[in-house]
Amino acid sequence: MRALFKKKSKLSLAGRQAWTGRMFVMPFYIGFAAFFAIPLFQSLLFVFQSITMRVGGYDTEWVGMANLVHMFTVDLNFTTNLVTTTTQVLWQVPTVLFASVFIALLLNTKFRGRTFVRAVFFLPVIVVTGSIINIMQADATAAGALTGSVVAAGQIEYSTGLVEFLFSLGLPIRVTVMMATVADSVYNVLWMTGVQVILLLAGLQSISPALYEASAIEGATAWENFFKITLPMLFPIMAVTVVYTIVDTFMDSNNSVMNQILHAASILNVSHAAAMAWTFMLIIAAILAAIFLLFARINRKLV
Repeated sequence: MRALFKKKSKLSLAGRQAWTGRMFVMPFYIGFAAFFAIPLFQSLLFVFQSITMRVGGYDTEWVGMANLVHMFTVDLNFTTNLVTTTTQVLWQVPTVLFASVFIALLLNTKFRGRTFVRAVFFLPVIVVTGSIINIMQADATAAGALTGSVVAAGQIEYSTGLVEFLFSLGLPIRVTVMMATVADSVYNVLWMTGVQVILLLAGLQSISPALYEASAIEGATAWENFFKITLPMLFPIMAVTVVYTIVDTFMDSNNSVMNQILHAASILNVSHAAAMAWTFMLIIAAILAAIFLLFARINRKLV
């Protein structure tokens, strides 16, 4: 009886994996509860309050929906910046995803110096998260080089010849402008692929070689291997990559909405900044929810 009780009390493999995952994210939960929960709740209250700064603190007055109404009716810059940022995300996320998949496939092949090349592609992630990026942005030439628009103290546009070629084909102006924008942002797109490449590379290395060996016996081509094996097996990691890229793009301090929020906070317009930040967060959450539903539906079809 005692042995049976011990046997039942043992966790299953799925249970142990679940507890391992919970312990892995436990520091985040503790840190969030200790340092972020109260400020986050206070910022939510600021949305419905008018904040008056004074020496040694601030005074609050409940104004209800006045800040939100002001944001959408008086401050028209927020709506314009929101549309601009959302449009930027719509083309930037697929471009970053396509570039990340392409780079990950290249780095997954065997060649001399592969480890060094992988480190080079991940280097921008280390630079952006450190103080080096602040030094580079403080210098005008270096800041221009980060966007790929300044080379040797002169400004260039990569898409000049491309625009002329697309116009000669008779393509619509919107398509031409979009493709020119992508061409001018190649440097910035490659700068943003560090984490995505690591995630996709891990996904590629988790695919069993036996699948490709079996397909080779059946005479499958490289394209068939990619669309029938690589892409379906890589789909869960691609979903994580898309979510990460969307959040990373929306949270970029260089986009229009984040600039407006940070500017409002810097001039101590706390209520307006809180209203914009929470509205922006809810919009991002709605987009992520739609992405989750879309990927869940596609994953069910693949399975």
